[in-house]
Amino acid sequence: MATLGEQLRTARESAALTIEEAAVITHIPREHLTAMESDNLAALPGPPFNAGFIRIYAEALRLPVQPLLDIYYAQAGEAPSPVGVAPISAARRGRQLMLASLLLTVALGVVLAVLVFNIFGGGTDDSVATNGADAAEPSIVDRGAVFELVVVTETQVRIEVDGRALVDETLASGESRQWSLERETILEVGAADAIELTIDGEPVTQLADPGEPAQHMWRVDIPAAPTAAPRPRSG
Repeated sequence: MATLGEQLRTARESAALTIEEAAVITHIPREHLTAMESDNLAALPGPPFNAGFIRIYAEALRLPVQPLLDIYYAQAGEAPSPVGVAPISAARRGRQLMLASLLLTVALGVVLAVLVFNIFGGGTDDSVATNGADAAEPSIVDRGAVFELVVVTETQVRIEVDGRALVDETLASGESRQWSLERETILEVGAADAIELTIDGEPVTQLADPGEPAQHMWRVDIPAAPTAAPRPRSG
C-alpha cells in the first residue's frame, strides 16, 4: 500500500498542481505540505494540527479523508482519539475550577444587581436589543484555523463544522474539544462564561453576557473567482 505522502503527492501531480499552488489553495504552509508528501511526520506541528492539515489537503485533492487519517495514525504510531479530545493537566484543571468559582460569584452579583434594578428602578425597555450572538456578523478566519474549546462549568455545547454537527452534547467541567474548518463553523453554548475559546492559540472575547446562551459563526473569506474580460468585437 502506498504511504500517506505517496498518495498525496500522486494526487497533487495528477491535478497538475505545484506545491506552491497547493499551499495557496489550502492555506497550509508549503513546508508542511512538503513534509506530508515526503512522510516526514516529525517536521509537522504535531497533534491535533497534523490531522487537520491532512483532512484539508485530502479534501482539496478530492481524496477520501478517513483512509488517509488511518494511514497517518499507523505511520505516526498514534492511537486515534475521540474527535477533538485533548488531555487537561491537573494544574490547568485547578485554574479552571478557580476561574469557575470567580465567574460564578460575578454572575450571582450581576443577577442580584438586575433584580434590584427591576424592583426599584422600573421595568426594562423592550425596545433595547438584547446582547446576543445571533445578531453578530460572522467573524472571518483563515482556512484551517484551529479552534480549542475548554469547558469551565458544565454546559450544553453544539459545534457545526462545514455543514456537519461535530459535537451536540452536554460537556462537563474540564472537557475540551479541538477542530479546524475549511468553510465555516458555528458554535452554540448554553452559557457564554461556561467555556474558554481560543483560535490558533489566541483567546476569544466572551461571546455574550455571563450566564447567557451564545451562538456565533466563523467563516473563511473565499475570494470570488475572477471573471474573464469580454473580448473586443471585431470590426
